[in-house]
Amino acid sequence: MKRERMDRDDWIVAIRVRQFGDVLTTLEALRALKCFAPDRKVAFVADERFHVLLRRFDFIDLLLAAPPKLERPGSLADYLRYLRVIRDLNPSAILDFHGSSRTALLSRLSGAAVRIGFNVRIRSNAYNVVVRRAEINNGKPVKRDSGESAFALARRAGVGEVAPGPATLKLAQDERRRGAELLAGAGVRPRHLSSGVVVGINPGRSYPSKEWPAERFAELGRKLVERGNSVVVMWGPGEEEDARAIAGAIGEGATVAPPTSLTELPAVVAALGALITIDSGLKHLAVCLGVPTLTLFGSTDPREWHIGRAHDAYLWRGYSCSPCRRRACPIGTPCMDFAVTEVLGAMDDMKVVAL
Repeated sequence: MKRERMDRDDWIVAIRVRQFGDVLTTLEALRALKCFAPDRKVAFVADERFHVLLRRFDFIDLLLAAPPKLERPGSLADYLRYLRVIRDLNPSAILDFHGSSRTALLSRLSGAAVRIGFNVRIRSNAYNVVVRRAEINNGKPVKRDSGESAFALARRAGVGEVAPGPATLKLAQDERRRGAELLAGAGVRPRHLSSGVVVGINPGRSYPSKEWPAERFAELGRKLVERGNSVVVMWGPGEEEDARAIAGAIGEGATVAPPTSLTELPAVVAALGALITIDSGLKHLAVCLGVPTLTLFGSTDPREWHIGRAHDAYLWRGYSCSPCRRRACPIGTPCMDFAVTEVLGAMDDMKVVAL
């Protein structure tokens, strides 16, 4: 009887549980799903921490948390309750953008007539429509970026030909004012905010093979200040102490980004003139907001993970061992050995920050 209540609607379920940047790169494919079939309803399974931001996108009709893990007493009952929510939607299709064992199992048990996923080892058995992660050209695999990979699944669910690209996150004027106010309260000069010369730097700390040395971020910050920029050191959970150390090493002209929730973070990022960052979720958020980005890639591959517009750029060594996708490098991460002058030169080539 519960299912009869849902039968009037044509639901499609999309899954991209984590990471933050990966979730954001999936959004434009979801928008296209809605655009090509406006009467279809889209349910999106993603980490509940991201829901406050994802609610801003009107092409998502329902947000669902990640499925419970089957790892503790009582978790099976929780999983079955969760599965019933999915099955009560009576989805016509499920798209597994994530491709883990957990999401493959959810896809198989969802009750969807069409189950679409990538050809990932044993997990592909959960789907009845299997899509290659890479295109084949003259017998050789050609890498897709993560946005194009998402569209490869969406096309099998009825999306027509449309150029993949980053989703656009729009902010109201009062939100933009609030972002500028937060940065001004942290110490950024209002005239720098209004003139667009505020540069965010995002050292991050996701794992060692992605890191650019803190002393080089500090040197970069000093050079930017000498050129007339203000520098804001961005940080996430567990990174504030490192951010304060870098800002202190830069000295006058540098501030630490104020503490923000995910609700406020987009407004703070939108107030920047540009962002220099490691490969991270913050980079993808800046791209969605239209803030020019320069990304330093090492163990990950920009051919897969550089989502951006014409004013977004990246540096990548592309060594024979790249991309290794290792969390730590046994030979000292030479792929992240970018000189400060290289980064400044790339910023000059972008021509997006008034100096």
